[in-house]
Amino acid sequence: MPYYSYHCQECDNTDMRLIRVEDGVFTEEVLVKSLTKEQVKKLPAWDDPRDYEVYKTKKYGKNPPDTVKCLCGAKAERVVENPPDIKHGRNSWHAMRERKRYAEHGMDKKQAEQFYKESCEASKNRVKSGNQHYKAVVPNYEVLRKQGKVRKLNDKEVEHKVQYLKDANRVLTKGGTIGKKPRKKG
Repeated sequence: MPYYSYHCQECDNTDMRLIRVEDGVFTEEVLVKSLTKEQVKKLPAWDDPRDYEVYKTKKYGKNPPDTVKCLCGAKAERVVENPPDIKHGRNSWHAMRERKRYAEHGMDKKQAEQFYKESCEASKNRVKSGNQHYKAVVPNYEVLRKQGKVRKLNDKEVEHKVQYLKDANRVLTKGGTIGKKPRKKG
């Protein structure tokens, strides 16, 4: 059974939690209701107070939770058992946790600003050096015609395609009004 340790900073308590894996989902039975000390004292000797406890199943997802609710009401963080020997490297616990966070939530503000800055600098360097991002590709129409992939259109087909494109552009640009100044009224 997978037990996980959680430490609460507020009450300085470390608690072992039983979190099961059912169908690939981490679940835990959380105590919702139990008897008070006075009610336990009133029970007959043969009655077990644990019979009166009410639990609910809480689902966490594909991974065990990093924080859970402590008995005092605060949040308790998971204590990592047997952390890797490498403290800061590609396979350290911190790096793996950051890769998981990045995969689920994407870049944070600092990472996005750094990426944007580096991209702008790289673009400026390419513009200064005169290099192009992509080179022009000119198809060899003779070879394509021999392969049967292209053919030359006759005058009627050219006229039909030109008219079709004009009509399509007119419909897509709301009757040809996009990009034109509004008429003066009055």
